[in-house]
Amino acid sequence: MRTWGHAGGDKSLLRAHLRFLSASGVGVYIAGQGSGEGDLLAVHEKIALYQIAASELHTTTQVVAAGIGLVGSTSSIRDLAVGAEAAGVGAIQVLGPRPGPIPLRADELEAYFRTIIESVRCDVHVSNNTVLTGDELPITIVERLVDDYEHVRVINVTDPRPNVLHGYVSQIVDRMGARVEVRVGMAASAVTAHALGARGLLSFEANVAPRLVANAWKAIESGDATALAPLLQLNAALARGGNPRSLKAALAIMGRDGGSLRAPFLGLTPAQYRDLERELKALALV
Repeated sequence: MRTWGHAGGDKSLLRAHLRFLSASGVGVYIAGQGSGEGDLLAVHEKIALYQIAASELHTTTQVVAAGIGLVGSTSSIRDLAVGAEAAGVGAIQVLGPRPGPIPLRADELEAYFRTIIESVRCDVHVSNNTVLTGDELPITIVERLVDDYEHVRVINVTDPRPNVLHGYVSQIVDRMGARVEVRVGMAASAVTAHALGARGLLSFEANVAPRLVANAWKAIESGDATALAPLLQLNAALARGGNPRSLKAALAIMGRDGGSLRAPFLGLTPAQYRDLERELKALALV
């Protein structure tokens, strides 16, 4: 079973949250930049998160260091990747660079990824996330990276355009499916992506309801697409107020402490909080 959550918070709360995730059979991408607050953390804070997650879950759950990529020079991202491996994680996820509004050239992208991948020996998850990076990582670059580095084991694909995501997944599976595992980051595309060969779901919803996510993916694997409905309902409820705001609020509503938000994020409005509480009750999560 492979679904994936993001986690953050102070040390005691983080350890409790990691155990909450692990007990339901989901893996962990720690310090995520998408639905989490990874890009608001200093380097030493990320390294501390990696160390805590690795020590807490090393015997039970795969831990992948996220928060590696986007803003920063190639050398600084390389150093973070090296630090993550030294912290004991099982793998690192590498997002493409986004140093400014002007897209990078293909040769610049490839040189960046090669520098990071060559700096570590642990498994590497290469991420094509157009939501965060703004541009698609060319399939040709991905294929060369997979050909040249045996420790590139996973390709993560997140794109809000279903047809584009499905096409990308299909190409990865057709060209490299025997060598890498594909995971997708859009719950609404999970059924089709699985049919195309994807074998994992990157899920921020697992922070709130890891067992619901795990069961939904198991059902998809067994051919029952109807089990996705509660996950999509939770996805819509959490997305409405925006994450990480909604994730922290949902945990509080459920009686769990997700910690405080880091500025510039502010909490949900009272109306948003009430709406989210209503949705969680409808899903029997409260």
